[in-house]
Amino acid sequence: MKNKKIALIMAALSLTVAIAACGTKPAETTIEEEETTVGTTAEVTESEETSYEEITEMTDNSSDETEDADPFNVDGFYRVCSNLDDHTIETFAEAAKDAYLGGDWEKLSGMIRYPITMYPEIEVTNADEFISYMEGKSVSDSDREAMENETCTCMGANSQGICMGSGQIWLADSYDGTQPQIIALSGIS
Repeated sequence: MKNKKIALIMAALSLTVAIAACGTKPAETTIEEEETTVGTTAEVTESEETSYEEITEMTDNSSDETEDADPFNVDGFYRVCSNLDDHTIETFAEAAKDAYLGGDWEKLSGMIRYPITMYPEIEVTNADEFISYMEGKSVSDSDREAMENETCTCMGANSQGICMGSGQIWLADSYDGTQPQIIALSGIS
């Protein structure tokens, strides 16, 4: 929330400075008049910077955040494909990653939005079918490595969903939009 406020304040200040700098002035001005105009603009900018600092102090929520917080992971990172908050998505992703790497197909079966197409184009329509299909299967070494390196934060996202690893798991909102679910799985043989 702090980053959104700061971004909004910065945008407003930039717009204000641009408007002030692009103000109309008479076509014929003397050097002395131009110096006065520049000085006035500098004074406005200086007072706006002071004003910005005051606003920043009033809206400073740094005590709510840890020092190790990822500055790029602001709530809404996945808005391109989800209406859920980032924490919910990333917590679900971590659980999905653990189940995938641990071969816990029963747990994973409860995290899937059915029907799901499994490679190579086998449609699975419910949890029981998924568990049966996965019997005796495991994650390949290269896909295991990709998922072990997945941080479950700031994951790739596009209009199709959220990509984990290098495409081993794809997430999207449930049909009712209340939780994330797995919509695609690969790397299992």
